[in-house]
Amino acid sequence: MGRERSVKRFAGTLAVCAVFSMLAACATVSLLTEATFSLSLFRGLAGQRVELLAPVFLFASLHLIVDVRRLYDCIFRYRWLIAAFVFVFLVLNRFNLSSIGMYNYFVQPGAGNAYIEPVFGVPRFIRGDEWGVSTPWQLSAQYGDAYGEYNWIIRGTRSDNISTSGLYFAYSALSNALNFGFFLFGPAYGLAIATWGKALLTLLAAFEFFRVVTKDDRFLSFAGAVLVSLSSFYVWWSLTPFHSITNVMIVTVCIYRFLFAKRVAFKLFLGAAIVLSLSNFVCSFYPAWQVPAGYILLTLFVYLVTEHFDAVKRLKAGDWIIVAVALLITVSIVVAVLRDRADYIAAVSETVYPGQRRDTGRYWTAVQSLFFGMQSFLYPFKDVGNPSEGGTFFALCPLSFFAGAYVWWKDKRSNRLILLLNLLTLFFLFYIGIGLPDWLARALLIDRTITTRLAPFVALLQLIVLLSVLAQNQVLPRKKWVGIGSGLFTAAVHVVFCLWVYPAYMPFAYIALIVPLYVLGGYVMVVKSSRKSILFFVVIVVTLTLASSAYVNPIMKGTDAIYSKPAAVRIAELVRETPEAKWIATGEFRLNGFLMACGAPTLTSVNYIPNMGMWEKLDPTGAYAETYNRYHHIFCNLTTGKTKISLSAEDGVDLLLSYEDLRKIGADYVFTLEILETEPNAPLEQVYDEAGVRIYRVTDR
Repeated sequence: MGRERSVKRFAGTLAVCAVFSMLAACATVSLLTEATFSLSLFRGLAGQRVELLAPVFLFASLHLIVDVRRLYDCIFRYRWLIAAFVFVFLVLNRFNLSSIGMYNYFVQPGAGNAYIEPVFGVPRFIRGDEWGVSTPWQLSAQYGDAYGEYNWIIRGTRSDNISTSGLYFAYSALSNALNFGFFLFGPAYGLAIATWGKALLTLLAAFEFFRVVTKDDRFLSFAGAVLVSLSSFYVWWSLTPFHSITNVMIVTVCIYRFLFAKRVAFKLFLGAAIVLSLSNFVCSFYPAWQVPAGYILLTLFVYLVTEHFDAVKRLKAGDWIIVAVALLITVSIVVAVLRDRADYIAAVSETVYPGQRRDTGRYWTAVQSLFFGMQSFLYPFKDVGNPSEGGTFFALCPLSFFAGAYVWWKDKRSNRLILLLNLLTLFFLFYIGIGLPDWLARALLIDRTITTRLAPFVALLQLIVLLSVLAQNQVLPRKKWVGIGSGLFTAAVHVVFCLWVYPAYMPFAYIALIVPLYVLGGYVMVVKSSRKSILFFVVIVVTLTLASSAYVNPIMKGTDAIYSKPAAVRIAELVRETPEAKWIATGEFRLNGFLMACGAPTLTSVNYIPNMGMWEKLDPTGAYAETYNRYHHIFCNLTTGKTKISLSAEDGVDLLLSYEDLRKIGADYVFTLEILETEPNAPLEQVYDEAGVRIYRVTDR
């Protein structure tokens, strides 16, 4: 028996090694062929797809020839090594999860090399804040004083790199360690490291977090990892919840492991992980998510300290020194970031939006997003308008809350975690539905979030409660009709809210198929169930999540979707000729991102703080100050009449710019998809016209 066990263990290890070998072979061949182009198999999109799918098919085939339990035991044992290997493979191939392939729809469609299109998936127009703003910001940081303190591309004037691209190579850069890929290896590899680093770290951190929550139930922990990292909230917001939610999970896990760690080296590692995660959390500077995530972190900290107080008391002097040093380093990083971002913080605090934005709750309809988990599986395949705003976590609200309360009561009120999470849920719901006095909301900092941003965090709390209840299933009653009725009631609530907000979005056939899943969920949450029943429910939910969310973010190769375009080549030539020249984009405002990525100082790019130098020239009396004194996109068009400024959205300014004012704002080039007037009065000279893209030079006439 012992020999047979050893053989199976060896077989599982050998299987994992086989996948490793396949990944290594694919990565090596890819690097060689990119350098020499000697083999045609791995060239172009077809070759890249083969390279990505080959290890996947190999892994799937191992289930037919290797003992599955041993295989997954081996994967669990080497999970961090496997993740590191996969990460290196993806980075070496310069794969990323950006939607910059959208530029192929706007700028010279079809022109460029094979990688203007995704290797897998489709670019997402709705993620304009990523492919149209943050990614071009990051790509712009390579020009001029590369990764220096100031960026002269964004807004066409001096801008803080750390406040825009985040790529200021200084001590404060430790607040976002995943950005070091840009500093060390350049934009293409940097983008791959940043996107896959967030994705894989979220998956691993969530798995380790749910191991703590479920008392090391590996299957439920894996389910939790998938339901968080591939939730509609995460994938439609392009992994940006990483800075809030993922860091909270990492800090929680590190604190828990620190309490029971034996080796000093491991404790030092945990201390370093806390420094990087906590500083990244604090310095993300998005209070709408930071505040609720901070409350969750505080709640989890209280749980860990009270639940494992004996372990806290056993900490030695050396342990407390590690804790103190970690906190001091964290504070030093935060202080460095605050120093480097001082100008931005001062400027943004004076803006109408977001500087003066406050919220005191009393918007009960925001709770509707708690119930969108039912329809979120359809988002990648059927347009819902704004899937980002409709993104959430799959949680059987309100059943999870009441089942959690019952488990806490029947478990002799000893389950502190469920109690604390439900209490925080009540606080959030009270704030959303009833609100707080202004003075109290300010004192609790919760006025810095907004109710529509807070609701998904309630769903996250209830997802944690849901898996905690399933892990504690043995304390539940046995009445089956209660479980079935609870599931039907929960399904009805979700259907009503989804159809109320999005009438006719969910087809009747889909509703008929999804309701039994909710009935099964109600059954396994309320009735003492067999392990197989629980696993069956979880497998269905995880499968639906994988089938849906894995398709959301495309897999792109490198940054060729921008730089292989003929227009990008021409822009780069003009920038080299006159690096100080200022550019504007007209007609399609998303062209601004393309210009920034190509290194052109762009006056009409997103004003993360208002470019007062430009606006005061157009509005010397300040009559429209409230219109542009905000974070805003600029929708610029040219006119032979007078310049007009108006507000089109909370973060959008319409600029109808007179030809006569082009020189007033210092514009030297106009980048557009339109045919502009060059005679008789327009001071423009066409210098480029290819595949629907035009560039005009502003003349003195």
